Amino acid sequence: MNTHMKRWLQSLQVECLDHFVVFGEDHFRHLITEYLAHYSKDRPHQGLDNKPLDGHSLKPRTGWKADQLECTESLGGVLKSYAWKAAA
Repeated sequence: MNTHMKRWLQSLQVECLDHFVVFGEDHFRHLITEYLAHYSKDRPHQGLDNKPLDGHSLKPRTGWKADQLECTESLGGVLKSYAWKAAA
């Protein structure tokens, strides 16, 4: 388990904390909370065929257009996730 935790901490450091100057414990907790939400919900997981945990697919639809894909940003654009817009 130690190696898994070290790898997760490295992801937290590289993908999130390296982009900020942390101003106190409250700011640090906010950054970690936002990263955990992104990591657990929005990030594609290799073990799930690169699908996020919520199950939506990022594979291109046939005849797709760029305006059908939406980007959600958190932490000022440092963390981004993509999803297809719901059919109207």
